[in-house]
Amino acid sequence: RPITTVCFVARSEQSAQRFVDTVASRVPAVKLVRCKGARELLSKCPVIIAATTSADPVVPSEPALLEGKHYLSIGSFRPSMQELPNAVYELAGCVVVDSDAARHEVGDLINPLGAGVLREESIYHLAQLTTGVRSVDVRRTTVFKSIGFALYDLYAASALVAEAQRVGRGTVLESDQRSGLMHSITGAANRYPSLRFMVIIPRLSAWFSVSRI
Repeated sequence: RPITTVCFVARSEQSAQRFVDTVASRVPAVKLVRCKGARELLSKCPVIIAATTSADPVVPSEPALLEGKHYLSIGSFRPSMQELPNAVYELAGCVVVDSDAARHEVGDLINPLGAGVLREESIYHLAQLTTGVRSVDVRRTTVFKSIGFALYDLYAASALVAEAQRVGRGTVLESDQRSGLMHSITGAANRYPSLRFMVIIPRLSAWFSVSRI
């Protein structure tokens, strides 16, 4: 669907400004509206994206506010994290995931399953949706949970390499150069724990990343 307005909640003025500057530089046609809190955001938006590492739900557990919306949870990635309240999953009745590992890796599924709000058979992979094996009634509450998958990263890296080759950008490294680069990257990651970057190696059709958050 065409997105013309994005409402958001930020904890500080600095984070709010960073978000505004980033979005404005990439999609200047989109209108940005900062909300005072989750209740205001829920009252204005049909699509809710949660991209946090919160241990507790970031929206209130109030069915009247939550019902009939589409939720995308892309932040929480540990058993101790849960972005959405169980009420969301109870309203939806099912959850679409991008990795079956999400069932036992994230609190957003572990907790609803443990509480009996969700059943194992009500969690299914995105592939089943895209191939028509399963369907989702978009007239009611829906939930998509993403924790990422290495194969998706590899596919994205491959697409980046193909585009770089098409437009003649980037540098292809020989085997001895690759070895030296990998050694340097590993050393830098150990020295600077907050460093995050990615190196794409076209001839190997793979990518190597070092991420310390």
